[in-house]
Amino acid sequence: MIHQILSIIASLLTHESSAAMHCTRAMIDFIMFAQYTSHDEDTFKYMQHALFRWNKLKKVFWHLRSLNTDTQQRHFNILKFYAMIHYANFIRQYDVVDNVNTKYEKICHKHLIKRFFDCTNKRDTFLNQLIHHNTRHFNLLAMKNVLLYEKTKFIQIKKNVMSAMITTLCRAIDLSKLSIFVSHAQCYQILNARLDSKKWCFAFTLIKNLDIFEFLNALTVFIREFRNVIDKIQVFNHDLDKRVKNAVDAESCFITIHDFLICWKWDEKNENDSNNLIKDRVICALNWQKSEKWRRDCVLIQKSSASSNDSSDTLNDCLSEWLQLIISVIDRFLQDDRDCLLKYTDALIDLLKSWNKSTQQKVHEMMKIKHWSKQIFKNSCFINDRRFYNMLTILRSLHVVLTITKRKRVEQKNFFYINNFVDWNTYNIFYDEDFLTNETKAVEKFDELDK
Repeated sequence: MIHQILSIIASLLTHESSAAMHCTRAMIDFIMFAQYTSHDEDTFKYMQHALFRWNKLKKVFWHLRSLNTDTQQRHFNILKFYAMIHYANFIRQYDVVDNVNTKYEKICHKHLIKRFFDCTNKRDTFLNQLIHHNTRHFNLLAMKNVLLYEKTKFIQIKKNVMSAMITTLCRAIDLSKLSIFVSHAQCYQILNARLDSKKWCFAFTLIKNLDIFEFLNALTVFIREFRNVIDKIQVFNHDLDKRVKNAVDAESCFITIHDFLICWKWDEKNENDSNNLIKDRVICALNWQKSEKWRRDCVLIQKSSASSNDSSDTLNDCLSEWLQLIISVIDRFLQDDRDCLLKYTDALIDLLKSWNKSTQQKVHEMMKIKHWSKQIFKNSCFINDRRFYNMLTILRSLHVVLTITKRKRVEQKNFFYINNFVDWNTYNIFYDEDFLTNETKAVEKFDELDK
C-alpha cells in the first residue's frame, strides 16, 4: 500500500517538501531491495546507499520524532531503524530476509510458553516442564508429517508449462451493450460465415458507432500488415505506418470486440519459481462498474526491431501505450489451408511519449508521460498517434497517476506519471542507470542548504 501512497503524494511534495520526498523514497528503495529473492554485492551496495540517503535526510522529520517519557526529549532511537544497518550482513549469513517478521518471536512466546504454562505446577521446575511439553508436542508434529508424507502423491510438472503462459483474450462481448445493431441483410451474411450475429458486425458499422480517432486508417494498415506476412512480402520499417488509400476491404471485414485480455507476470514473492506466474488482467470496456465511460488501461509493450522507427519514446526497450480497443477481425477475402476465413487479433493502442526524453523526475523518480497531440494533416501519408499491436507483444498493465501541469496559466490534464513503485516488476523496468551518483548529489545539496 505504501507504494501506491508514494505515487499519489508525489505531485504534492515535489516543490515545497522535496527533501521529505527524497527521504521517503530512500526508505521505499531500501524496502524494495531488502525484499529481493536473490542478492549480490551490487544489491548490497544499493541498500547501503538507501540507508545513507535516509540518515542524511531524516532530519526533515525531526519535529515528528518519538518522545522519550523520561527525559521529555525527542529522538530517532528506534530499534527497527537500528536493525536496518545489519540487514546486508544478515542476508550474507542467513540468506534472504523476505517474509522475515518480528512478530514471529511473539507468536513463539504465545505457543511455546503461554500455551503450556497452564499445564505445569507453576513451581521452581516449571521451565523443565515446559521443555518436556514442547519436546512431546514437537515429536507429535514430526510423526504427523511422516504420515502425511507417505500419503503424498508426486506430480511431475511438464517442462513446457511456460508455453501456455501467453497473452490471451476473453470472450467477445454482446454488441448490443454498446448500442450497436446490425441490419437483417448484414445479419444474414454474418450467419452465413458461421458467426454469432450478436457479437460480430461489419467494420464500417463499428466505425460509425464508435467515435475513435484514426480507427479506420489504423485498421486498414493492420489488415495490410497481416496480409503481407501471409504473402511473405517484406516491408521496410519506414513503410509500416504508411496509409492505405483504398479502405474498402477493411470496412467490409467482420469484427468483434473484447472486454479484457489476460497477461502473465512473475509472482513478486517467488520470482525464481518459473511455475509461479500470476494473471494480470488488462481491461478496455465501456460502462465499467455501471459508469457510462470507458475504462482503458495503460499497457507495457515489448519493443521489436520493426518498431525501431516508432514515434513513441522507448523506456528500457519497452513502450508505454494506452489501450483503446481490443478486437478480432475476420478477413472475408483470404482463406487458410483448410478453406477457413483468416482471423486476426490485435489491440488498438494510443501512443504515449515521455515528457523529457525518457528521464525520471528528480524528486520522486517517476517518469512523466503525455498523450501525443492529435494533429490531422490532409496530405499526410502516415497515420498519426494510434496503431495496432500484436497481442503477444503486450507484456502487462502499467499503473499511471494523473497529474495536472500548469503551463502558460492553462491546466493541461493529459500528463501522467508512471508509478514505478507499485510492484517489483515495474520497479525493475523503470530506473535511472546513474541513480547512485545523482541521488548522492541530491542528498549533499539538501545537506548544504540546511547548513
